[in-house]
Amino acid sequence: MSYLANAISDMLEEHNLKSSDLAKRSDLQESQVSRWKGGQQINIRTETLVKLASGFSSRPTDHAKLLYAHLKDACKGPGAKFIKIELSPADPAPNPPPSIVLPPGIKEDIDIVASAAVNSQVIRALLHNTAQVSRFRGNLIEDLTSAKGQN
Repeated sequence: MSYLANAISDMLEEHNLKSSDLAKRSDLQESQVSRWKGGQQINIRTETLVKLASGFSSRPTDHAKLLYAHLKDACKGPGAKFIKIELSPADPAPNPPPSIVLPPGIKEDIDIVASAAVNSQVIRALLHNTAQVSRFRGNLIEDLTSAKGQN
């Protein structure tokens, strides 16, 4: 089996996804995802690899796992034994985000909405718009607070 097939299989399990879920999230054909997962096809365009990685998550380490597998599959032929492809350890975040304590029940609500967003473009759009409003509101509050302190 190919490195890419193994990486996809491992990451599907890690993210608790099915091939059909990944296909929807990546905006790819389910049959194509199945061919990569089954090792029937190892060729993949860069743009498609990016879509596939984004279907799993936005974490750079997930993207690196797929790119690593793709490069390992591509490293064949004369001279391949002189090529070394490796993943470097993930750099820890310089300033980890502050821990957020959610009121009881909110985490479960967020998980339910996140699950529904996988299959619903409407819910994704609502979440996006809500995030935009929250960002705007946060920036506005910061601006007002700093303006008040300058007076």
